[in-house]
Amino acid sequence: MSHGFAKKLVFAAFIFTACSSVTFAAEQVSECYRKAKTTNDSELCAAAESHALEAQLNNIFEYTVTNGQEPDAVNALREAQVTWNNFREQDCHAVSYSYGSGTYRGTAFQECMAVHATRRIEDLKSWNPSHWTGASR
Repeated sequence: MSHGFAKKLVFAAFIFTACSSVTFAAEQVSECYRKAKTTNDSELCAAAESHALEAQLNNIFEYTVTNGQEPDAVNALREAQVTWNNFREQDCHAVSYSYGSGTYRGTAFQECMAVHATRRIEDLKSWNPSHWTGASR
């Protein structure tokens, strides 16, 4: 088995494991929303979902930068992640502020953070570090 193929298998197993834990977390979040009776309850559910996605995002990011073989690509990705985190925070504050002083404001912020995390996870999956080695330049 080639080294490149082995890295691809490890990456696929990592993604599968991360996605399995997210599926379990998603089931728990769905149950949380089903039982929510107040806006505050919904905000707690949204926060739980956001935190679960944040953990998955951090795991995939760390795996990607740890296993990247091209230092310039890894450094650029680290800088991009800092910039993306700042953008996400500001964007979600803007969404939250659009609700004025309403009780949904906190839920809107948490839901926005979760949506951005989900999109970023998909982006990072395309950064499979195994394609960095042996790629033609």
